[in-house]
Amino acid sequence: MTDNYFTRMGSETVVRQLVDRFYDLMDELEAARDIRQLHAPDTSEARDKLFMFLCGWLGGPQLYIEKYGHPKLRQRHLPFRIGEK
Repeated sequence: MTDNYFTRMGSETVVRQLVDRFYDLMDELEAARDIRQLHAPDTSEARDKLFMFLCGWLGGPQLYIEKYGHPKLRQRHLPFRIGEK
C-alpha cells in the first residue's frame, strides 16, 4: 500500500467529504458569496471535478486526468481576476 496524503487522510471517502464541506460552506458563508457567484447554481459538476482532481493531486487515483486529460489549471483560471479579495 502506498503511503501518501491520499491514503493517510482516508482515501476517496474523506476527499469526497472534504469537497462536499467546501461547497456547502460556499453556500452558507457570507464571506464566500462572491466566489460562489462565479459557479453554476448547481455545484454537482464542480464537486465531482474537484473530487477527481484532489484524489490525484493527493497521490490517489488519477481520476480527473483519466476522464478529462491534464487539468491545465493556469489556463483555466486566466479569465479570472486574482486579487486580495
